[in-house]
Amino acid sequence: MKKLSVSIISILILFSVFIPCGVFAHNSVGVNFRFLHASIGLNREVDVYINQDLVFDGVRFKELTEYTIVKSGELRVQIFSAGADPKEGEEIYTDTLKTANGDTYTISIFDDKNHKRILSWKDDLVVDKDKAKLRLVHLHSEIPTVSVLIEDKNFITDIAFTDSSEYKSMEPQTINMDIKDSKQGHTFYKIPNLKLSSGENYTVIIMNTEGNLTLDVIISLDKLLSS
Repeated sequence: MKKLSVSIISILILFSVFIPCGVFAHNSVGVNFRFLHASIGLNREVDVYINQDLVFDGVRFKELTEYTIVKSGELRVQIFSAGADPKEGEEIYTDTLKTANGDTYTISIFDDKNHKRILSWKDDLVVDKDKAKLRLVHLHSEIPTVSVLIEDKNFITDIAFTDSSEYKSMEPQTINMDIKDSKQGHTFYKIPNLKLSSGENYTVIIMNTEGNLTLDVIISLDKLLSS
């Protein structure tokens, strides 16, 4: 496996350190979902169609959209180059996702060696008012498994490529986080002084970046906004 260089704090920043992504009401007749562009290989902005409707347009690499609400059931997800006519342009990728009323999802396009893939995972918007909750999503094709250490102690271990961990509860605090190779112990990424607040859920997403020789990180605040 290639050695990846250690990158320190190139977290995508929007409204402080975190990307808040919310809907204005938790719904029971549709699904909430957002989209993450995690494919460095595309090198372009993309439009996202759901069941032939344009839902997100001009999404840039490393951009995580806010949640939107669509009708539940089987969703056909189509990704085109930004501005392409779906009646004439060739799809970059298409897939289907079966959903249930009231659920919340993130859908991402990312690189798997020389191929593009779509992956979806369910988000937890139910918070613990006295605790912070944290999980990891692994989208970096050059690293078989990773672990998350907090203050040099294992917190999330052995998460394989394309897997996501369960949310884990912890006391609200400011932490120092390391993302390491689970097998060799090599540190890929350091995040110092990361503040985690009570009543908030966080997702740490790792992905390929320039030249596949470094690791990039997005931290999202998985938040349900009040109406």
